[in-house]
Amino acid sequence: MRRLLTVLVFLIIFCQASITLCAEPGKIKNDEFAKLAQQIISSLPQQAIKHRIAVFDFRHFRKGITTKVGCYLSGELTDRLLATKKLDVVERQQLNKLLDEQALGATGAITEETAAKLGNLLGADIICLGTHYGGNRFMHVDVRVVSSETGAVLYSGSAKHEIDETLRDIMN
Repeated sequence: MRRLLTVLVFLIIFCQASITLCAEPGKIKNDEFAKLAQQIISSLPQQAIKHRIAVFDFRHFRKGITTKVGCYLSGELTDRLLATKKLDVVERQQLNKLLDEQALGATGAITEETAAKLGNLLGADIICLGTHYGGNRFMHVDVRVVSSETGAVLYSGSAKHEIDETLRDIMN
């Protein structure tokens, strides 16, 4: 129990620190995010009520930290998920408010287990975690969708797209 509480404290500190880095998402001209959103929805168990998803800011694959690019990319996926009208999406402000109220953060990566516990606090039955990495021409995004009830991974997938001018500006 003490170890779990310590992990949660570190998780919230990490997430809270990443909030200040995030810019509002723009519009990447990229069908890969729309495809990724459809794949996520197709992988979910069918039920009578809409699933509620919380999309955490994506971390840089090698550095393990949230970056402006990660915030932007998670915002882009959130926009595509909203556009499907098949999921209820937790507003970023709610996620940020929870992190502030809990006064938690992490110096390490968000795990499926700790994200699932935060998802329960948000009333989300599904959590989306992701990482990104890229070069000069392409950005790669890997995502995992996790059940907040069981911690089980429901979907794992990736998208690759050409870096546009907006994303290049954020990277610089």
